[in-house]
Amino acid sequence: MKNNSTIKVYIDTPILTLWILIRGGKIGPNKLEPRGRQCNLLLDSVTKKQFRCQFLTSDWALAEVVQALRDNEIMEFFKLEGHEIAAFNRVKNQYRVQVARRKLIRHEIDDFEKFLGNQQIQIVKINLDPQAVRDYCLKYSLETPDALHILTASQQSCKYLTTVDKPLIDAKKVAGVEIVKPGTLVTKSNLLAKHT
Repeated sequence: MKNNSTIKVYIDTPILTLWILIRGGKIGPNKLEPRGRQCNLLLDSVTKKQFRCQFLTSDWALAEVVQALRDNEIMEFFKLEGHEIAAFNRVKNQYRVQVARRKLIRHEIDDFEKFLGNQQIQIVKINLDPQAVRDYCLKYSLETPDALHILTASQQSCKYLTTVDKPLIDAKKVAGVEIVKPGTLVTKSNLLAKHT
């Protein structure tokens, strides 16, 4: 059982999405842009057990990862039909993912959940408080999904929320949760294990 004084860190969806794509071989680490390299650095540090903090994410984040995997599948068809990328969000609902690919996505998510468990990354259920979500959206100028992540991190007494999502990074500190980039998190001495 973890000590209550353990520092908790919430991992946001974009990091998880990149991790699942890297693990599935869909993106090579050598093709990553700067934000992606930070996510990969965090993944390497977590798998090498270089932290002494408690990592967690939410079932909401995993639902967003499913959406990202679905969008990646649809994007392939979308490009082949000659659409402009700018139209993607407007028309993506017109495309369906084939049954076989949906099964693969479900398998990828199940496998990824096991991977997160093996890394001692806890997946918590969101406790939806609609009034708090509205308050976060209004007070911090957040989109609803971002407000849900911060609310969950706050409810779980997380000190940090790590993300590469610019609107969240710009928020810096929201409701007692410090928003940090993955690269910054890797360098925080209060999180690092003594053997690093």
